[in-house]
Amino acid sequence: MALISLGVGALAGTCWWALRRRGPIVTVTAALSTDTPLPLWRTLADALLQLLIVTAGASLGKEQAPRQLAAALAERIAPAHNDTDRHRRIRLLAAAAGAGLAAMYHVPIAGIFFVLELLPVRRDRATIATTIAVCAIATTVASPVVPAPLYGFPHEALGVNDFLPLLVVTIVATVVAVMWRRLTVTQLQRSYTGPWLVITLPLALAITYAVGTWFPAVHGNGQLVLDVAFGTDITALMAFVLLLAKLMATLVCIRAGAVGGVLTPSLAVGAAAGVCVAVLFGAPNAVMALVAAAIVLAITQRAPLFGAAMAIELTHPDIWLAATVVVTAAAGFWCTRKIR
Repeated sequence: MALISLGVGALAGTCWWALRRRGPIVTVTAALSTDTPLPLWRTLADALLQLLIVTAGASLGKEQAPRQLAAALAERIAPAHNDTDRHRRIRLLAAAAGAGLAAMYHVPIAGIFFVLELLPVRRDRATIATTIAVCAIATTVASPVVPAPLYGFPHEALGVNDFLPLLVVTIVATVVAVMWRRLTVTQLQRSYTGPWLVITLPLALAITYAVGTWFPAVHGNGQLVLDVAFGTDITALMAFVLLLAKLMATLVCIRAGAVGGVLTPSLAVGAAAGVCVAVLFGAPNAVMALVAAAIVLAITQRAPLFGAAMAIELTHPDIWLAATVVVTAAAGFWCTRKIR
């Protein structure tokens, strides 16, 4: 397995180096804000490499790949020849990106908020209507193969004695989110490029594999960490070590030049932090993990509605816990709104 990870890392590094020699890979945000076209085949190759390296164990999310590919396909049917076409192109590309996320994880509302909160689009009626329609269609089409909810979540609810741990977990998750955002941005700015990728990516996968021999949950996009947080009784020390391991593995992959999402790793980091607090206070692990996961995602993405919707749609908690997730995510974001 270690040799396979090394081989995949070398292959991905070589392919990304070859792709980037012709210029940087165009992101969805760049395509929307600068009118730069999304080349279909280069975008497809980049998306497949992302999925390949995450499958090999890289500690990154795979949600960026379907967003890019969906937007690139939309580009083919929405060429911009004048200002009217340009606005239509932006609407369709943004809606397609949100739909890619919605279909991947069966999160239509999160897909809508992703477009409206994170992408550089006009928030007018046409954009909102297009986004809602496309996300709903994409989720419906993908529903036979994508379960809902995607993550198993126990039937746990907040109790009258959980107010203090809820307050503490909100504070802890907010601090973790600010640190996590700064670390990921810093490592992204310093990430390796060019021929170094042939060396750094196999090394990153080797490090992740080594960490994973002790903590298997660090492998992949973060779902394994969430499964542990939602359904396993672990000690506070174990949860803290898992938090550090997932954080380190993700930062190593980003620094090495791997391309991928950070949505599910952010959820995983938050969930591990929430379990630490839950165990110390004797509160329900899954409840505190879900609240903390939503807060970390909301703050790292600077999108409270998206963060809350993503966490809720992935787990389908009861109505009162869902409302708590929305309130705490908004509170965490409001407290850090001036921090960049």
